[in-house]
Amino acid sequence: MKNKFTICAALLGSVTLACLSNAGLAATIGICEASIEIRADMRAQEFYSATGERQLLIVSDSSLDTALCESTSLPQTADSILWSALLPSSDIISPQTQLILQGSFAADRAQISEIITTEPAQPAMQESRQPSEATEELADEFEHVLFGVEERAQWLGGNQLDCASGTQAAGIQLISNYQWPQNTFVQINASGIGEFRVAIADEQNIANESTVSLGSIQLSGNANDISRSFALPDTRSEWKAITLTCPQGAGIISIDAIALRPVIINDSERSRSAWIWNPSTWLNQADFFWTVQGLEDIGEFYVTVPVNEAGEVNNPQELSAFIKAASARDIKIWAVIGDRHDVLPETQSLLRTRVAAYRRYNTRVAVNEQLAGVQLDIEPYLLPGNTLAKDLWRDRYLQTISAAKQSAGESLHIDLVMPVWWGVHANWGPKLLDALTLPGISLTIMNYRTDYEQLLTGMTPFLEWGVRNGQAVRVALETGSLSDETQRAYVRNTQGELWQLQIGTTPILVLFAEAQQNLPGVALSQRFERVFSADKLTFSGDQLRLNDISNRLSEELDNWASFAGIALHGLDEVYADQL
Repeated sequence: MKNKFTICAALLGSVTLACLSNAGLAATIGICEASIEIRADMRAQEFYSATGERQLLIVSDSSLDTALCESTSLPQTADSILWSALLPSSDIISPQTQLILQGSFAADRAQISEIITTEPAQPAMQESRQPSEATEELADEFEHVLFGVEERAQWLGGNQLDCASGTQAAGIQLISNYQWPQNTFVQINASGIGEFRVAIADEQNIANESTVSLGSIQLSGNANDISRSFALPDTRSEWKAITLTCPQGAGIISIDAIALRPVIINDSERSRSAWIWNPSTWLNQADFFWTVQGLEDIGEFYVTVPVNEAGEVNNPQELSAFIKAASARDIKIWAVIGDRHDVLPETQSLLRTRVAAYRRYNTRVAVNEQLAGVQLDIEPYLLPGNTLAKDLWRDRYLQTISAAKQSAGESLHIDLVMPVWWGVHANWGPKLLDALTLPGISLTIMNYRTDYEQLLTGMTPFLEWGVRNGQAVRVALETGSLSDETQRAYVRNTQGELWQLQIGTTPILVLFAEAQQNLPGVALSQRFERVFSADKLTFSGDQLRLNDISNRLSEELDNWASFAGIALHGLDEVYADQL
């Protein structure tokens, strides 16, 4: 490690640098070797460096060992720092950049699950999509009527609704003389920023100035369109208007298209799969599986099968009996394993041991008592610091999968669980999928969204991979409980609560409890705060809605030869009362 240094700040209006001495500085932030002794006055976060080595990011009110740490000092106390994180050296916050921190924010600490970078420029209008035979485009059919006593809503050129902040309801009602057919969904393609409530109205609603709520559309500030579909109420009302209500804070929505899509009933014979995590369930309450099978038409279960220190499957006789009973009901059983640390060289041998245990188990039992395969749920992006070396962790992931496949041999199938965003990510995407050419593997994509169009779009790169390689691809949906999170957006300013600072050549983000000024870095001030609702990610036990979406999804994806069905996560929670 280099010796500790002091940071220097450029004086306003001068090129002279004024260096802050260590005297009187309260907080120290350091990048330290993992061998450092953690004292009571330190807050330490583990991360992996750009070379893949375990290190610690430490915040303290006292100085750090210069032999083990590279650090910087700040004129604030450690308690004033709510959160800090390292950034890749290539990350630069431009004057136009908007950073969104997503997570939970308490008075003394913040837990951040995601850092989102957006450009808050006005969203560009995209070319209108061509409707399919089953879609009626309505975008050109509407007349618009603005509402709101504060007059904070404006209808701009290019189908844009611009909303200023306010306390009273405001927005726009789009009225059409088009006759809307029954059994349809309203689909809105839009970009912008803010959460806009969506409602519909018939003639009587319009006369009474009332509406029927459908839900909301959340826009993140990304220039790319998102699509949101809303099921029309099952009534005989003749709908003719759509209402968009502004958020309380400022927001803008640019509408590319509004369309009606028919509800599709799926008659696919593909059965579904599901995770039941607790091994005690198959050991002691196997009937639960048969109950869930009947309720959700499950044909395959992913279960935890422990392996002991001797490298053999625990409870092999009970496992054989369980799989035999499942086979009698035309159910396949998979062993699911995986941990983010499996990509580390020191833990890879343990993964291979577990895979080999399942292969040996299969060689010792009858065909109707065998595991269908092993599912690897390895998520290296959960390693803290993974963004510092994205290519490194992708390559290690590929090496790990290759090693596991060697342990599995030719007879044991391997399924890989992947997040949907890998499909288009610059450091994963084609770089991962093009290199993933091992035989005898399939993919299960954690497409944890509830919007039909987003679900459909996210699957395309993986289904294309499956077609090219002759491999199966499943789409996984979430129906367990998740918590809402908070999103706070920050933009460049002369002072602010969020700062990009430096430790040596490594940029870090530091979030303070209160706005700071005159620090040697880039300041960002909070622009707005909003709730990121969990219902964007999970169906939360609403199985009617889940089944409707999954049926439509299956119908559409059946056109792909690589599509292998729907996997459901969270059923063990949804049906916990059946245990």
